[in-house]
Parts: sequence; structure tokens; C-alpha cells
Amino acid sequence: MAEIPEPSIILFWAVWCAPCQKEIASLDELDRAAAPVPVLIAPMEDDARSRDALGGIDPKQMRFQRFHAFEWMQRATGGSAGLPASVAVNAKGQICGIARRALTPERIGKWRVQCGWTAPPASPPPN
Repeated sequence: MAEIPEPSIILFWAVWCAPCQKEIASLDELDRAAAPVPVLIAPMEDDARSRDALGGIDPKQMRFQRFHAFEWMQRATGGSAGLPASVAVNAKGQICGIARRALTPERIGKWRVQCGWTAPPASPPPN
């Protein structure tokens, strides 16, 4: 797993996947829930439609080309898997969590414990 930072969360994504679109729409919320662990986008396709849909995403979060995304998804999920799918990688580079549904901040919270990540960032005090 030399290509990805450890620890990290990899979100497998495709433009035709409606739940994947919702994940991208909530990316800021997922980033906050995961911080300081990076959430990386692994697009399954590299075509104009996909590039347009992901145009506003920070390039640092776009770590994989299509071939690598498919290869990682196959390896991480033990074979063929549908979307949405995401995996958590611990500090040793091992997959420590798999979600075969849309990723949520709650799932990230469970991965924090499961993967041995640091505690979640403190919530801002109420006004």
C-alpha cells in the first residue's frame, strides 16, 4: 500500500453511482469526522463526465487512477463488489475496515476504534 498514506480512508467512486454522489456531496462532513486521517477518492472511471463531477475536489484527495481504484477495490473487498464501497487503512498499511454502503461519519467513528486511530476532533463549544 505504498501509494496511499497510512492511515487513510479510501472511498471508491463512480459517476453513475447515486449513493456515491451523496458521499461526494457530504465530503466536507466526512473529512471533519475523519480528521486528521485523510479521506481519499478512488474514481473507478477516468472519463470527461467523471472528471467534471469531481472537478471541485482537492487534487490531494484524488490519489488513484482508474486501474488502481479497481485493483484496490477487488483486493480490499475480497473480489467483486458493488458501489458504494470504502475501506479504512491503519497505520501499518493494513485494511482495518470495509463498508459496502455509503460512508457516514458514524461509520468513521467506529473505524477510529477498530483501526486504532486517534480520538475524533473535539466538537466546537455550543454558542
